[in-house]
Amino acid sequence: MALIGSTTKKDLTKMGGILFMALIGLIIAGLVNIFLKSAMFDFIVSGIGVLVFTGLTAWDAQKIKQNLLMTPDAGQEAQKIALLGSLSLYLDFINLFLYLLRFFGNNRELIKEEIHIQEGVSKMYILLCTKSPDFLKPGLCYFLKFLYL
Repeated sequence: MALIGSTTKKDLTKMGGILFMALIGLIIAGLVNIFLKSAMFDFIVSGIGVLVFTGLTAWDAQKIKQNLLMTPDAGQEAQKIALLGSLSLYLDFINLFLYLLRFFGNNRELIKEEIHIQEGVSKMYILLCTKSPDFLKPGLCYFLKFLYL
């Protein structure tokens, strides 16, 4: 993506703002998932994170190229721009790699969570349909079967 970002003729500045908002959304989603502890939510956030940091890599590469083209010579200012740009790309690559690891590494937890949820729902269905008062059983059991099974 860095190669595409540095060679494309399309202006990616609008995409940078959108991707930055998505990055803030990823941070908020990560904080929410601390309390939810949902493997499925983590899987979805990881997939979105891969897409966001792939786009940010292209945007940062284009930004570095544009900033270097504005410098009059290859002096100290160009070296500072190149240093800050390489740091930005480095952080993009590290975060992309971390999100890829999370995306491909959570399959076992996701399967366990799905089985656990199904077992819990089945137990709740059986408990509510057998222990509820007689006048609630038909409607409650039908409603729970419609929702969960």
